[in-house]
Amino acid sequence: MPGSLEERFYVNTKSFFSFAPIVQWIKQLRPKEKLYVRIVVGAPRRTMLSKEEIQTVATILSKLQPGLMPFDIFHQFARIAVLPIVEVVPLRLQGGKVEVLLTRREADDPIWPSKLHTTGTVLRATDEAGSFKTAFERINAELGSTQLAPPVFVMNSFNGLGRGREYAAIHWAECLGEPKAGAFYPVDSLPDDLVEGQRPFIAAAAAAFTAARVADK
Repeated sequence: MPGSLEERFYVNTKSFFSFAPIVQWIKQLRPKEKLYVRIVVGAPRRTMLSKEEIQTVATILSKLQPGLMPFDIFHQFARIAVLPIVEVVPLRLQGGKVEVLLTRREADDPIWPSKLHTTGTVLRATDEAGSFKTAFERINAELGSTQLAPPVFVMNSFNGLGRGREYAAIHWAECLGEPKAGAFYPVDSLPDDLVEGQRPFIAAAAAAFTAARVADK
């Protein structure tokens, strides 16, 4: 086994999927070494790109135009950065119960295949500045131009979902007619195949919607 602590740490953490050898190794360390290991284990090693690799990536990205990105590149940005999201939760009151309009993602979706979800979109550099007008238009198109009242802001949400971290502006919008895409589900009995992480903001949007309806009476 190599002599220095740093070398021993590297050798024993190459296979990080098996913790038992690491725990056994830590038990053999002196107190000061254990303190060092606790600090380093808490901050995983990062694989840094070389200057040449960084320049190569930057050169390739400089060829992209602002707007919709190729999916494979978008997926990597979603993994390493925080995506700005606009969510609209379409709601209606039916038989005294609040229902939410959900649509199903494509079967070949790499993150949430065939999962139900509320409508949302990633903000793009080409969106009209100063409002979410362009984002709302994309969302309405996804719903088949279902007639909706103007979206009402509920809250901001910072979450980590399946593809990475997202900072979302959550809204509710009342459905004014029959849906042209998707189907309604009771908010108090959401389906099991809903995209993970959406239940909390659907509940918050439904509560705000209900409060607004009560206030209007």
